[in-house]
Amino acid sequence: MKDTIAAIGTPVGEGAISIVRVSGRDAIPCVSRIFRGKKSPEDIKKSGILYGWIYEGEEPVDEVLLFVMRAPHTYTGEDMVEISTHGGYMAARKVLSLVLKYGARLAKPGEFTMRAFLNGRIDLVRAESVLDVIRAKTEKGLKIAEQTLRGSLTVFINKIKERIIELASLLEVNLDFPEEDIPPTPIDEIVEKINGIIEELENLKKTYRVSRVLREGAIVPITGRPNVGKSSLFNLLLREEKAIVTSVPGTTRDVLEGWIDLDGYPVKLLDTAGIRKSEDFVERIGVERAMEKTREADIVLLVLDASETLTDEDRELIKEFSDGIIILNKIDLGIRIKDRDILEKGIRVSALTGEGLDELHSVLQKKLEDAFPVHSGEVFLTRERYIHSIDSAIGNMKKAIEKLKETGLEELASFELNSAAQHLKEITGEITDEDVLEKIFSEYCIGK
Repeated sequence: MKDTIAAIGTPVGEGAISIVRVSGRDAIPCVSRIFRGKKSPEDIKKSGILYGWIYEGEEPVDEVLLFVMRAPHTYTGEDMVEISTHGGYMAARKVLSLVLKYGARLAKPGEFTMRAFLNGRIDLVRAESVLDVIRAKTEKGLKIAEQTLRGSLTVFINKIKERIIELASLLEVNLDFPEEDIPPTPIDEIVEKINGIIEELENLKKTYRVSRVLREGAIVPITGRPNVGKSSLFNLLLREEKAIVTSVPGTTRDVLEGWIDLDGYPVKLLDTAGIRKSEDFVERIGVERAMEKTREADIVLLVLDASETLTDEDRELIKEFSDGIIILNKIDLGIRIKDRDILEKGIRVSALTGEGLDELHSVLQKKLEDAFPVHSGEVFLTRERYIHSIDSAIGNMKKAIEKLKETGLEELASFELNSAAQHLKEITGEITDEDVLEKIFSEYCIGK
């Protein structure tokens, strides 16, 4: 925290500008040593923008704008300078090397955001949501990330924590001041309130499934026996020729991935090997991987060849993936499937002509909305570590209820309630350890 850190804060490649970020107590003096303009960065008392040049000795390096910001009103809570150089690979790297030469060190991944957390600018939940904003794949995912960044989850957790502490205090008042003229709170009333909090936290846990899908994408494999048109359908959904398509069964050996956006739901499509028994060692590995991915799926697209009658392999797959979406492909070749139930359930598609694609999109979107509903104003859990902390808190509260049902154990119940509150503090970062912070911020890129 005593070091001054620096990093390039924009992606590598050609662009209009690149930005070098510098933060720390020596950020402004460090940049002042290499900047020449009408004013020095040290002349800026609050915040301001300066135009000038970066120099290496007497040699000009690049024409820049400096955004000079004074603590504590900065992203990190420290003095900061952001140097806008010309875009491209070399200009920003050269400016960064000079900043490092004159007193800064290269920032670690996520170190700017970590300093914002450690300096009290943001709590740990909001710090983690910064990464979700960066990685958001769709508008729905971005909306949840920004909602969390604004503090919706933090406010919810803090209110729950305060209610738990208040219940613990009521028990302690009953124990510590029996002689005072304060009517004790009935134990049944406290137990009822604890159960209410447990129910709220259990409901909050359910939102993690939705936020995970919006953050990481719904896993949707395309499965079926060989040569039913899985790869053709995969290419059609992606609108690109990503998978090799041939008339030879077993062409797809490994799992291919591609992304689509269905009305705000990111979908990771998987093109898998055709499911069949095979003597070919490599194909058998592909089939095993296909079955493994399909069983881990959020939604399965099961493809059948509509131009052929159902085989025993088809029937086995229909039975195993009965909750999936059945697709009757190759309708351009005629429909020879006779099973009325399958004909009613199946979506009729031609991967060759594109017929039925809109209906498939609609059905898949409806399936996603039903399985992963997004309600306006709902607070979402966005990290698995929150689940662990909440489970621990719920465990403590259940123990508190057990103690309260036995006479004379109110003190132990109060201890359990305070322990539950401590676990909730782990979520917002009021209580944490260095290893947890290192793990969290190691996911960030350098410069954020």
